[in-house]
Amino acid sequence: MPIEVAPELRAELSAVLDLCDIADSTGDFAEGFVRVMRVLARHRAYHRACMLLLDEATGKLSPVASFGLTGNESDKGRYLPGEGVIGHVAETGRPRVINDVRKEPDFLNRTGRQLPESESSPLSFVCVPLRLEGYTIGVIWADKTFEGEADLQLDLALLEIVGAIMAQAVRVERMVMRDRKEFLASTAEFRSKARENYNFEGIIGDAPAMQEVFATVGQVASSRATVLLLGETGTGKEMIAKAIHMNSPRRNNAFIRVNCGALTGTLLESELFGHARGSFTGAIRDKLGRFEMADGGTIFLDEIGTLSPELQVKLLRVLQEREVERVGEGRPIKIDVRV
Repeated sequence: MPIEVAPELRAELSAVLDLCDIADSTGDFAEGFVRVMRVLARHRAYHRACMLLLDEATGKLSPVASFGLTGNESDKGRYLPGEGVIGHVAETGRPRVINDVRKEPDFLNRTGRQLPESESSPLSFVCVPLRLEGYTIGVIWADKTFEGEADLQLDLALLEIVGAIMAQAVRVERMVMRDRKEFLASTAEFRSKARENYNFEGIIGDAPAMQEVFATVGQVASSRATVLLLGETGTGKEMIAKAIHMNSPRRNNAFIRVNCGALTGTLLESELFGHARGSFTGAIRDKLGRFEMADGGTIFLDEIGTLSPELQVKLLRVLQEREVERVGEGRPIKIDVRV
């Protein structure tokens, strides 16, 4: 049966759903936090809000996004775990709701913001922890004019939802950053060894046929020419492809390998060209294709004979026009890739 949502909650729920969309992507979670708090502030009358994450290098809670604060005010709001209201929430992992911060001795007001002087305008404060895999990784706080206990409990519930979603957004971004670091580290290691492992001298072959292969590699390496490597499984096609790459002007850029025989249909097309969010079932976020990843470098398409006729046509367009189109997106993207 339909669920009726109170009008005063519809805007808040809509904002939270917006944040769910942000957390489901690899976008900028800090920008998403500011945007959602701006929407919530229109309906919940928040004056200021801030998100702080625990910096493992300094051991402090450092601001990563804020609403209603100047850059200088936000930057001054740093805390050690256990220090003040914010540090206490981070240390205990439990939220704090304060009716009037002017009467709270633990409230340190590091940002230096002006507190109301009138007794008729108490400033309430809500602070919730960001929890991830059983650990507190940061906090979110917001302040507003006190409008009653029930009103504050609704703010607490909303901020706890925002906090839970933001923690997942942080997790996604950290996964992306970790994968990027691992990729850069492996690329650096590959480059340091590639000259030794993939120069012509590193490929064993004294037969006249192999000497002819080496001569051909030397001719095409410095060009932009597309190269077709033919040979049975295990004869070293990928090694020759890497030798071409490492002896070309593209040696300092990516070498991307795709096994075309491992995927079919839409999945292979998505792997090669990328896809837009919502373009097919399971496409929950935009995805970069392997051709875009290889921009400036070389892409090696293994088992290319398994491509369907439809994909062959699209690959021909890439070879002729040097551009790709993501699945579900009609915008052509220019690329510079050696195939």
